[in-house]
Amino acid sequence: ALVLGVDPERFKMPDGTVSFSMPGTPLYPEELVVVDPTASVSLRCMEARHEFRLGYFTAGAQWQASYQVILGPTAAQVAGAAVIQAGTLKVDNAEIQLLAGSVSRAPGRGGPFRADGMVMAKAAMADEVSVGEQKVGEFHLYSLSGRTTLQPGITTTVSLFDPARVKYERNYLVRGQVPYWGGLPQYGDETDVPVEISYTLQRPRKTDFGDRPLAGGVARLYQADTEGRLQLVGESSLDHTPAGEDLRLSAGQAFDLTAKRVQTSYTTKRDSLPAGGWRTIATADYTVTLKNASDSTTTIDVQEQRGGEWSVVSSSVPAQKVSSTITRFRVAVPAQGKSVLKYRVRVIW
Repeated sequence: ALVLGVDPERFKMPDGTVSFSMPGTPLYPEELVVVDPTASVSLRCMEARHEFRLGYFTAGAQWQASYQVILGPTAAQVAGAAVIQAGTLKVDNAEIQLLAGSVSRAPGRGGPFRADGMVMAKAAMADEVSVGEQKVGEFHLYSLSGRTTLQPGITTTVSLFDPARVKYERNYLVRGQVPYWGGLPQYGDETDVPVEISYTLQRPRKTDFGDRPLAGGVARLYQADTEGRLQLVGESSLDHTPAGEDLRLSAGQAFDLTAKRVQTSYTTKRDSLPAGGWRTIATADYTVTLKNASDSTTTIDVQEQRGGEWSVVSSSVPAQKVSSTITRFRVAVPAQGKSVLKYRVRVIW
């Protein structure tokens, strides 16, 4: 037989049929070996019941949310789907529920895990499957309409919601050279710095997309070329996102935008502290050259992030204090041109 797969095991027989059990002559008579998982349950009840609900835990199936973002000039179309991988699980004519959240587990069972992989089956594909969403405890539950059959090794995709049209912003970021902790080192050479791309999808409240909590998963970004064919321009993972919170998706590095950074001066001095001991004060100047080969003016954020005591002493572009650790410079770079940012930082440790 030809081995088609190992998880689960699948074998193609000489006559063309596919078997999920290993071929060959059995070593023991079939009646002496329990092949399938078997459970024997005895129930006692004080009164007659027409039905009894039985639940049990099993492994095999898992799911993940998948989002498709088609970028237009100013707005994007977003669609979401649940991708269910049956793995080794086989259920027929089942009601499927998908749980999204981080659920703790008892000690000795692997610790906390993300419930993106939790598929709950209660037991044929419906012509049209819809999904209902509700909050249960601190998690979100997605219930598929109709009944579904899961087959080992088969992946099933179900739409989570109707496509939504949202506004978005494209952002460009150059990260700084100042280390987050420790001393401020001296750098001698000019270095190339990547210009990172991200897209922020706006999700205001009282909109269909904004009022919808999003299960963690993978988002793929597409944009049409001149012939109208969709091209993949980015892929980003996202965590569980509550309703009303914007969605920020990373999309790689820019092609037509480049950046170079060089440290142009560096000084240090040490002085004593009133309570004893010493501290080091370092001052450094940086020059960041940003070039834009595209046909439109672009704004690039240059961001320095540092913990502890530090400050931007001077800069050629106004410094914006985003938080106690982040300072940002917003630099406009003309079409087919360049802009130069100069700034000085002071670090104490």
